[in-house]
Amino acid sequence: MKRNPSKNNIILFAILSLFVGGLTLMVSGCPGEIDPCAVNNTKFCAIVKELAPSSVQPALEDCQTLLTICDGKEIELYWQADASLTSNVHITGPGGEVYDFPISEGHATVTPHVSGKWEAVFSGKCRFTKSINVRVIKGPE
Repeated sequence: MKRNPSKNNIILFAILSLFVGGLTLMVSGCPGEIDPCAVNNTKFCAIVKELAPSSVQPALEDCQTLLTICDGKEIELYWQADASLTSNVHITGPGGEVYDFPISEGHATVTPHVSGKWEAVFSGKCRFTKSINVRVIKGPE
């Protein structure tokens, strides 16, 4: 009994289609399903010290990424990341300030004297970057 070449081609095409379809689903699945580092759920923000809560979670609910303050005012920086993906945070300020914290969630008091970008780099299993802008008003601006 001789097989029909067109029947073989149809079977081969069906197998190839299933393979390509499966590969496409694997690659374009839900974000973070294959690579947990593909989704950046980190948070980094600031609040004027006088108005800042003492714990991270309430602060993150009403925290800003753009802040204007008078020179000499303290601000509280807050950050949070998934502890299973990051274990350190490295914060740099526009005036050359550098802070390193070996925790994925926390807060710190700083006194900016220069306007510009504050950047938090979260590292560990994954690496994420977030930034905020602080405008410092000097004198009678």
